[in-house]
Amino acid sequence: MSDTFANNARILQGDRKALHETGVYYVIPTESIGGNAGPDRFAVNGYVDSQTGRILAIGNPQDIPVEIKAQGVRVTFHIELPSLKKLLATPPAKEKIVAVSTSSKKPLSPEAQAVLEGLKGIPFILPPHGASEHTIDGRKPSRPLP
Repeated sequence: MSDTFANNARILQGDRKALHETGVYYVIPTESIGGNAGPDRFAVNGYVDSQTGRILAIGNPQDIPVEIKAQGVRVTFHIELPSLKKLLATPPAKEKIVAVSTSSKKPLSPEAQAVLEGLKGIPFILPPHGASEHTIDGRKPSRPLP
């Protein structure tokens, strides 16, 4: 497993230490989670490095600094919500990534595609309270957060 994949997995599983270590710009106001992901799913947007697949930022495009958007490729992580039956099971099911898509015209390298493809099936967990309200490293979002 590559370091890029391992760090991406830690970030998507809510590991605040990984956010600090990798310098990921992470801002998810409540309204960021949702959209047209399909039934029993939600979506989270982000930007990745087109060559390595390393996550550069997580959040709505309007909240991401221009310099990150310029260097990255926009991706959407599609996350499945477990059914009530699965939530009540022992052990309870967790939200998991079921697809990663991109609408960018900038191509992803085969390495980046493989890293993102490998994220399918891992659990998705928001970082502990506070990490989703403002950026981890103190950078300001592109617009005021609600």
